[in-house]
Amino acid sequence: MLSELSVGIGMQVLAIVQYGPPCAGCGRETERSQVNGDLYSAVQKILADIPQGRKIAVLLESTGGFAKSAFKIARLIRRHCGGFTAVVPTFAKSAATLLALGADEIVMGPDAELGPLDAQVTDFDREQHLSALEVVQSLERLNEAAVEAVDSQIMIWQSRSRKKIDTLMPVTMHFVAEMMKPLLDKIDMVQYTRYARVLKVAQEYATRLLIPRCDPDAATMIAKALTETFPDHDFAICEEEARNLGIRIAKTDKQLGNFLNKLSARIGGETLIGLIKEVRHDNKKDSSTSAQIDGINGRQGGYSSGGHRHQQIRQNQ
Repeated sequence: MLSELSVGIGMQVLAIVQYGPPCAGCGRETERSQVNGDLYSAVQKILADIPQGRKIAVLLESTGGFAKSAFKIARLIRRHCGGFTAVVPTFAKSAATLLALGADEIVMGPDAELGPLDAQVTDFDREQHLSALEVVQSLERLNEAAVEAVDSQIMIWQSRSRKKIDTLMPVTMHFVAEMMKPLLDKIDMVQYTRYARVLKVAQEYATRLLIPRCDPDAATMIAKALTETFPDHDFAICEEEARNLGIRIAKTDKQLGNFLNKLSARIGGETLIGLIKEVRHDNKKDSSTSAQIDGINGRQGGYSSGGHRHQQIRQNQ
């Protein structure tokens, strides 16, 4: 089935299929399941087998990783190949969404999803991972609540006292300020500034990847929407919503959609990094074909510099 993807897309396919939690401190085994510096080095070595200027498709299944690495990988592939098509059968979240934004277009399966770019950060005091957007939006929500409280209190007090707004405003502002102070005191402004900067970094990377393919203003709007709009880090951005945001999503027919669903089921749970090559078996006992993944050997702790990993996936005869 993997070899059929290469034929159907009409391009050589680079598989970046990663299953596992992309978080720091989760154990060395999970490092292979992240978009990170090791993946960048692996892709760099793999691209050496592809002629300069030949466009490829990237089979992308990943929960994400590091924004900087995703940005560098997208630029690396684009610089070497002149462009690429991202194929997302099921999911490309967080940094993997950022990587996909560098593609000429994105092919999504019927149930595939992209994700927001609100980077996850580690809060060592709480010993947990948080969405940077969660912290940044907390201050914005308190600001909105304060404005709404001022409006509502002014209306209530004016209707009861019949006094002018100019007279009631100082009293109202003091009342709301005292009401909001305990909540605002809980916000660490140093932490807020740091997390706001993390979001800004993701937004700037996204804008830079989008600009060669769309108008600068449109690129900025798309990047801003992906970093600020969605309420949860794991929010599913479907094909239709991604297209409405202005992301270049290719139209897929029913046949391709069914194929991507089957492909998703076939590769689920695997970690495959490398070029997909078709291998034919022409003998009396075996007349089938299989797909071979030629890439950097995946070992615990990352990608080794030598050897090839051969993942054989038998096709239907």
